[in-house]
Amino acid sequence: MDPIGLTFENFDSSGIYRSKYGDGTAIDASGVLPTGEKLKNFVDLANVLEQDNRFSVCFVAHLSSFANGLDMMSSQNKCLVENIAKNTIQKDLKISDVVLEIVLSAPFRFRKIAK
Repeated sequence: MDPIGLTFENFDSSGIYRSKYGDGTAIDASGVLPTGEKLKNFVDLANVLEQDNRFSVCFVAHLSSFANGLDMMSSQNKCLVENIAKNTIQKDLKISDVVLEIVLSAPFRFRKIAK
């Protein structure tokens, strides 16, 4: 099973928090990551991610890949992604700061649009 996905089981498809399924069965949102951390819920997952110094780079790489329609995890984009992550982590990693840095980056501003 997906231990990260299981920690969000308390949220239904609309994003509304619930503690039981429709039939009254209690929801078990626990899981164990491949690295051994035990998670009771999404709060535990947030705490694990907060302690992992790789998170900001990974988050920026995936978000900028989506925004640019390019593989921003490639070696040619590694420096850009690391710089954006470094600049935004100093500001407590607000998502608006990350989005602004991505939008101002050269790959986003100077991308070629397919005709």
